[in-house]
Amino acid sequence: MIGFAVGYLIEKTDLDPSFLSNIILGNVVPFLKGPNIAREVIFHLNLPGKISGYTISAACISGLRAVTSAMEEIKSGKSELIIAGGVESISNMPVTYRETFIRSMFKARREKSPFARLYLFAKANPLRNFFPEIPQFQEHSTGLKMGDYAEMLAEKFDISRQAMDEFALQSHRKAARATKEGKYKSDIIKLSLPTGEEIDSDTTIREDTSMEKLSELRPAFKTDGRVTAGNASPPTDGAAVVLLASEKMVEKGFTPQARIKDYAYATTNNREELLLGSAYAISELLRAENLSLSDIDVFELHEAFASQVIATIKCLNAEPQNPIIPDFLPPEGRLEESRLNLYGGSISLGHPFSATGIRLIMNAVNALKEIKGNYAVAASCAAGGLGAALLIENID
Repeated sequence: MIGFAVGYLIEKTDLDPSFLSNIILGNVVPFLKGPNIAREVIFHLNLPGKISGYTISAACISGLRAVTSAMEEIKSGKSELIIAGGVESISNMPVTYRETFIRSMFKARREKSPFARLYLFAKANPLRNFFPEIPQFQEHSTGLKMGDYAEMLAEKFDISRQAMDEFALQSHRKAARATKEGKYKSDIIKLSLPTGEEIDSDTTIREDTSMEKLSELRPAFKTDGRVTAGNASPPTDGAAVVLLASEKMVEKGFTPQARIKDYAYATTNNREELLLGSAYAISELLRAENLSLSDIDVFELHEAFASQVIATIKCLNAEPQNPIIPDFLPPEGRLEESRLNLYGGSISLGHPFSATGIRLIMNAVNALKEIKGNYAVAASCAAGGLGAALLIENID
């Protein structure tokens, strides 16, 4: 997938690859046969070998990290043109087994006789060891799943199941409308599958969903919980890239779509605030730029869970003298939902981890151009209590 994305970007921009100095990609679920996927893409596309490539892993903000890493490299004067992005193949996630099973495999390899290997291997493993472990997206330091943290936020911020389902419904409606109106047409590459099927739009959008259908879904993480498959983002396959250029390259003829003016990263703890990283990052970013929430025309927030987005908005819109989280300092102004995720979000469009950050940026850029606004913020939370926020400026 990432080869298609990089190749298409080079073709679309009529880029001479010899001008590229680097390809930087985010990736959470590793491709074990080529762990530095950025470098593998260079070989796969037969790009000049002098182009460097490295891969970043920082959970769901990996793609955003790739972009800001490219920014810093360009600002330092060491590079002029860099492709940055993210890629995930959840459907090809590495399968894991119990540790005793894996250790026995390595011990068996030392035996010269195939029969000795088989005997040692079978002797060391009861039947249950032959079954792979079910992949889980969880916080290693606590053992809790991301959905458990989403449930914590729903309880702490008193967010009802109905409010979460309503948010999810709006996400699907906005994504369906944007797709029908061709908002994604210039950003999505049509792919042909081995089955002959062609894909030219996100397959997770449920145009026909309703509050009734969403309300029928069972809680996914607690028997009496509020988080369901309907108000959470589905992990998906995906790849996305952008081209970043220096002022010097712009003067030579490259036409930029927008400017990334600034960015901020922030952290929270690994307890109930873990999914509020984007709130902290947005607050830090706006204060650094002396801007208020009301100065931002478009907000693109990663929708990991409906409860997480609603809680983030509540944090940001709280009165500075009366914050909901004691150590959180809300910025001035208000984030109105009429300026949020205008083309839908991760709940409807899917969440290919690292690639989501690039989709957030391009949605922000395209929406900003459409409404002729000045500033947009693209932000995401991530496992580990991480958060990122980018300030994007319209230069039309």
